[in-house]
Amino acid sequence: MRTKLRLEGIETNRITVVIIAILTVSSAVAVGLVTNSDSPSAVEVVEKRDVNVLILGDGASADSLYEEFDFFAKSVSRAESIQDLESEIGSGSVRCVVIPDTWVSENSDYAPILVHELYDKGQIVMVHGGMLEWEKAGLTCAYSEEDVFTAVMRSDGVERTYGVVCESLHDAVDRATAWASGSIPEYMQNEHDFGSEIDAYLDFESSGYGWTTARTEYYKEADVSESYDYYTGDYIVHMDPNAGSYCSGLDVASETSGGYLMKYGPSTTPINYVYTVSVSATISETPGITVGNSWQYTVYDTSYDDQTSIIDNKLDIRTNINEASPTGAGTCGIEPGKLVKINDGSTYYGHDTYKAQFCHHYFFGFGAYNDTASGRNVIIIP
Repeated sequence: MRTKLRLEGIETNRITVVIIAILTVSSAVAVGLVTNSDSPSAVEVVEKRDVNVLILGDGASADSLYEEFDFFAKSVSRAESIQDLESEIGSGSVRCVVIPDTWVSENSDYAPILVHELYDKGQIVMVHGGMLEWEKAGLTCAYSEEDVFTAVMRSDGVERTYGVVCESLHDAVDRATAWASGSIPEYMQNEHDFGSEIDAYLDFESSGYGWTTARTEYYKEADVSESYDYYTGDYIVHMDPNAGSYCSGLDVASETSGGYLMKYGPSTTPINYVYTVSVSATISETPGITVGNSWQYTVYDTSYDDQTSIIDNKLDIRTNINEASPTGAGTCGIEPGKLVKINDGSTYYGHDTYKAQFCHHYFFGFGAYNDTASGRNVIIIP
């Protein structure tokens, strides 16, 4: 089992990994050569995803993005100016606009305005790098300065956001286009169906060990109070080890600025590895009215360490995994949650941290533990 973990001050040495996939696909495929300084060249066969991409700007950054998106997207085009961009969008052929980091840097004041305008026009907007000031864009989203891409879109009335953190631009584009086209793993589907104010996805890599995927749903509860707004947070987090790696620990922490943590879960010892999350509460000023939800999830061969602080309004659930078990050798998932209240009409500001610990197995046992964490700033505008 792993030693005690902390969510602060984590540093991870990363290496670039190329995954070689040989797939049987339909005629709509592209074949490309993938190379980098750390790995031998490899031929990769991919199926084009149903997303039309437009790259804004010119220069080396836009060229690199065009090359990578051309591997995965059904259609890729260029717009060197805002006028070109408006013309392409007006033609109705664009679904996803990609803004390079260099363009954001050169147009720092206008970039947040442009992102909001594109979002309002129904576009998926992907921003390369973490330089955009998302709060100025005035959008409900989750983001990080570490993101290779932060993407936003609106679908079925829900504001959706996506982020990916890894060393390889190729891998980042692969996952970003999968999200944009709706190719979401089945195990990330939310079974509760209680709606969502924001639906946020995150992929981050533990180089040489595996990937972690998080889906967070924030739902604004019914307006039952004149003093407070209530939000339920549901955190679906899965870690997938590479061949030769094992799962050792998976943690979720969530802080709310200016809010109050009312309920969280799991908060009791699991029975037969069944974890119960009960995040519902009765509203004192409206007797008989409750807000929140409850659910259960099962993760065998695990134990958990509850480091949550009601005083600090911080959810902090740490799950320990038996590396030698089938759970340690395969995909492992958890689903904690919380209920918070903030002053009526206020913007929700939060910070969520996801941490995965993988390890390798040697003849003497498990070792070479790797801790990787990714944090998200969360904005929900009322």
